[in-house]
Amino acid sequence: MDFLKRITTRFVRDRIQETTWENCAYIKHLYQAERIIARGGPHSAFEGMLLAGLKSKYPVECDCI
Repeated sequence: MDFLKRITTRFVRDRIQETTWENCAYIKHLYQAERIIARGGPHSAFEGMLLAGLKSKYPVECDCI
């Protein structure tokens, strides 16, 4: 889980501490959303679809990021 070192927002770091490792997909999804949002939005069709799916699945979390 190398990506954990690259997490920048306090919100995602707090969620990591509150989430069990059995739910590591949730953490990875938050990281993916954080990365796309931090770069100013999606830069490809794939990223656009990924972010739309993540916003649909985690609307509150994406708004907080």
